[in-house]
Amino acid sequence: MKRIFLRVLLCLQLLKLSLVKIPLFFLVFLLRIQSKLSFVWLSRGFY
Repeated sequence: MKRIFLRVLLCLQLLKLSLVKIPLFFLVFLLRIQSKLSFVWLSRGFY
């Protein structure tokens, strides 16, 4: 339990450090998901 808690704390500190980068990562993530979904739709024939 302590290890998980420490890991969460570390993640929170990293988030605080990279608050500016998070939106960019989120946008890239969304774009990747969107492209994958559109690729699946195109391969299945849904437009």
